[in-house]
Amino acid sequence: MIWFLVICLSLTQMTFAAKKNPKSFAIPKTLEKNRDPSVVCRQQLELGIVLDSSASIQLPDFNKSINFLQDYLKLFDIGQDSVRVAIIPYARGVISKNAFYLTTYNTKEDVIRAIGRITHTQGDHTDTGEGIKFMRLYQLNIALVRPGVPKVGLVLTDGNSQYKAVTEAEAKAARDSGIHMFAVGVGSGIDDQELLRIAGDKLGVNHVDSFDKLKSIVQRLAVQTCESTKTSKDVNNEDIFPECQKRSLELGIVLDSSASIWVEDFNKSIKFLQTFLQQLVIDKDSVRVAIIPYSYEVHTKNSFNLNTYTTKKDVLNAIGKISHEQGNATYTNKGIKYMRERQLSNAVVRPGVTRIGLVITDGVSHEPNWTATEAKLARDSGIVMFAVGVGTNITNEELFNIAGDHSRVNHVDNFDNLNNIIQSLTKKACSEDFESTTTRSPIKPRPNDQKNPIDIYFVFSPSYLGYEITIWTKELISSIISRDGNKLMKCGFISDQSNPCPTNGGFKLESYSTSKEIAKELNPDTANKLPALIKQLADSGYTVQRGARPNARKVAVLVVEGVKSAELVSNQVKNLLNKGITVFIADPTKSGAKIKGVTTLKGGSEEQATELIQNLLQ
Repeated sequence: MIWFLVICLSLTQMTFAAKKNPKSFAIPKTLEKNRDPSVVCRQQLELGIVLDSSASIQLPDFNKSINFLQDYLKLFDIGQDSVRVAIIPYARGVISKNAFYLTTYNTKEDVIRAIGRITHTQGDHTDTGEGIKFMRLYQLNIALVRPGVPKVGLVLTDGNSQYKAVTEAEAKAARDSGIHMFAVGVGSGIDDQELLRIAGDKLGVNHVDSFDKLKSIVQRLAVQTCESTKTSKDVNNEDIFPECQKRSLELGIVLDSSASIWVEDFNKSIKFLQTFLQQLVIDKDSVRVAIIPYSYEVHTKNSFNLNTYTTKKDVLNAIGKISHEQGNATYTNKGIKYMRERQLSNAVVRPGVTRIGLVITDGVSHEPNWTATEAKLARDSGIVMFAVGVGTNITNEELFNIAGDHSRVNHVDNFDNLNNIIQSLTKKACSEDFESTTTRSPIKPRPNDQKNPIDIYFVFSPSYLGYEITIWTKELISSIISRDGNKLMKCGFISDQSNPCPTNGGFKLESYSTSKEIAKELNPDTANKLPALIKQLADSGYTVQRGARPNARKVAVLVVEGVKSAELVSNQVKNLLNKGITVFIADPTKSGAKIKGVTTLKGGSEEQATELIQNLLQ
């Protein structure tokens, strides 16, 4: 079988030595002057390793891959202020028990020892896409890396992935998130097209003949990695959000610092703000930032105004120094009022520059009516309001009353999930044209909807999707539930559970379950039964016995992974359509999966949830 190494990194102007003449590659003179000649790279970077542990790899070859990684890492200055390393082994899905993260180890010695302790799991799949996805979401996520530090990902595998379309989609998602791809193949049977699809550029592909020859590229690869980080565009991620390069804004942040937020969670909100602001061009002529923390009162000692800092570095450092006051009340109205009257008033902002107010809170304010009033005064004064709610103690009604528009409301289950909304929030904030800031009415049902509620089923196969995409599905379902302010929908799902009897899978249509209850029901299995699950839905899903209402509109959301998965169930979908059931496709891989007569939802889980609600309730 064949090995290849995929290194995801910021690479823009790098050129490689010819593969047939590796000896011709010269180490730059600047690196020869390092104090320790064994270290060729002292640049800061975040390195994530995705390691194939499938059964097709013989144990001696697996050990050679471990030795290769150890030799490679010896050439870097590893530490929390230089190169940080994470790893996720994979085979059939990811093997998280053998994983470690960027902050797990602080020294080179500890990282190399931890690499050496990894056991060969010998799983019967090569789910490269799952490994890349885990690295992107949980190891090199923009909320976890240091601002301004290039990201590098390293994927080792013994051959072509089990699901090429998934691997291609996940590699593209990694590159789109600011990670650039390197591929090193081993042997004569490697699929060069898959390597190219992963790397995104032939300059990112290296190829050796055997495991023994992996050691021949160690030094060269380390130098290439290090040199490429010097040319990477990273600080503003301007290649991801080009609209933010030219956007001038006056941004006021209202930050909840009440006692209901644990210190650890408050620090996560600080990290979220730093990561969000990292996407913007912050200076006196582009984006200016002000912040006011609050709890039972506004905490002006931790605040700063639009003209206090004029560089991104100073703003990020000031955000990082904000302390958690832990006030015993949540007077969101006071924070909004201070922002409107002091920080974003017409007297201090630049004429003609868009003003944005961003409120982050974990609970309903003590004076919700005053909060709604102050938010409306802010909007009426021309401030575009955004609301970010965290947890179950904040209501969508209050978030809407703050933002005045559902498109500017974000609600996540916990502080760990704040990073999931960074991209969508950034794109909205950088939009050139905002709608009128006058208050819009909440989503209301059409007159007929009062008589015709909606029974909606989610159909998916955890055994086919894998653990991470099953978690994505849970987030999608929870997000959709949270957006149905009028409680028109009954929600259920049909999935393949560990119980061998398909009719016992999932749960029937009932009133909403909580996110935790839904998560408990999502139990990955070992076989793909998606076509049978859809048939089960068509035959017996919308019955009185399973909680369906005779006058309800029948809706099905099918979670499929890629174009081939959609093709697999096309006949069963036709049966649903013939029964008058409205069908949507939710595709976490964003592959463009289509079925005639079916709407494919677009974007991430938050965007797909919003689109579904808009289709059903507006």
